Formats: sequence, structure tokens, C-alpha cells
Amino acid sequence: MPERFRTDYESAMNRMVATEDNLSIFSRVVEKGEPYTAYAKPFEYAEHPERGVTYWDWTLHPVKKVSGKVEGLVLGLVNVTERIKTEERLRFLSSQLLTAQENEVPEPLKMVIFRVLQEAMNNIVKHSDADLVRLCFKKTDATIWLTIEDNGRGFDLEGALSLNSSEKGFGITSMKERTELAGGSFAIDSTPGAGTVVRASWPSIP
Repeated sequence: MPERFRTDYESAMNRMVATEDNLSIFSRVVEKGEPYTAYAKPFEYAEHPERGVTYWDWTLHPVKKVSGKVEGLVLGLVNVTERIKTEERLRFLSSQLLTAQENEVPEPLKMVIFRVLQEAMNNIVKHSDADLVRLCFKKTDATIWLTIEDNGRGFDLEGALSLNSSEKGFGITSMKERTELAGGSFAIDSTPGAGTVVRASWPSIP
């Protein structure tokens, strides 16, 4: 493990343990003998304030004797700062996109568009490894258009839609059904190594 990462993990672990709240969690795990998990737990390096807030998933597992008595604890840490910050940026962009056009979106469509956009963004964060996302939302006299494009790793569309897909279609079926039930059209283009484009459109309602 590189020295920088080793220092980060050791510092985070030491300071997490040192807080009153976390010490009480440790005591509870010892007392009850049950593991504890926290997701995206915020942490700041007092000696490196320029790093800002970091986020960590951590698990605490009791190590038991044959008798069942807890004799030790194993703390696991995963730095998820980049994932959390990416999610925050995408949520902000989504909010700005819809807010800017809110008066032009028919009321019945607002939740549909939000859910399709949310699912597409979740896929980008979880699966794409993209570092660029383009959002386009526009309204003409006849049509409302939503396009989400990323430069990520893409995927095998046919495989993702198959019944044997471990990812259960990346929510594609859900996005398609939501769009079409609201009277719209849905399409997705993706190729391994070439990113993904999600397109949804609905007739404009005067």
C-alpha cells in the first residue's frame, strides 16, 4: 500500500476510534457481540484542513472465543470520498437542470422526468467510471427532450437486458416503462468502452 494511503487509513482509524460517539459504538459491539456498519461517515483531518471533509464506509466486526465472549474487534475502512462527491455533483446538476426548466414542464411529467434522470445518474455513479456527463433538457413546441450522455466504460446492452444479467438491466426496463407510460419514447445506446447515451422524449402538452 502506498505510504500516502497507509497514512490516510491509519490517521482516519485512530481518530475515528478516539471520538466519544465511536467509543460507545465499540463498547456496544463488545457488549452485544454484533457487527456494526456505517456508510459515508464524514471525517476531517485536523492536521490537513485543506483536504476538506472525507467520507468513509466502515465496518466493525467482533472476534469471539469459542465460548462466545468477544476478545477483539476488527475495523475495516473504505474511503468513498470521490463517490460521495460525484453523487453530490450529479444531484446538484440534476436539480439545476429541472429547476431551470420547471415552468416549461407539464405537472404530470415532472416526477417521471426526475425518476428517469435519477436512475440514469445512479447508473453513471455506480457503473460507468465516467469523468464527463452531458445533460440536455429542452422543450420545443411539439416535444420535451431529455438526454444524458457519459464518457464511461459503456456496457453490452443486450447482455444487460438479459434475464441472466447480474445487474438486472441497470434499471433500463424501469426507465423505459416510466417514459412510455407517460406517453413518451425511450432509447439507450451503449457500447463497451464507448460510453452511454440515454434519450427520453414526450409530446409537449399545451
